[in-house]
Amino acid sequence: LLGGWGVETAAARALPELEARLDDAAPPEIALVDFHLDDGACGLDAVAALRRRFSPDLPAIVTTADHTAEVAERVRAAGCALIHKPIKPGQIRAMLSHLRAAERRV
Repeated sequence: LLGGWGVETAAARALPELEARLDDAAPPEIALVDFHLDDGACGLDAVAALRRRFSPDLPAIVTTADHTAEVAERVRAAGCALIHKPIKPGQIRAMLSHLRAAERRV
C-alpha cells in the first residue's frame, strides 16, 4: 500500500531487528509502528530508538487494536499520533500528509 503511494519503507518486526539495522539506515521522514511488536516489546521503544539515532523530533504514528485510555495516553505522552485498528488506508494517508505538512512548517 505505502509503496503504491511512492513511500519508501524499511521494516523490522522486533526491536532487536530494528536496532541492528539503525547503523546502515537512512534517516526516516516518519516512523509508522505497531504498539505491540512481534517480540513482545512496545512500539514506543522502537520510536525512542529511532529518535535517539536520528532526531528527537522524528514524527511517529503508532497503530494498535488496543482501544484503552492507558495506551492512548502512553502514545500521546510519547508525542506520537495514534491510529486504531482496523485501519483504513485513507487514515494512514491523511496522517502521513498531515505530519509531512507539519514538518515543512517547522
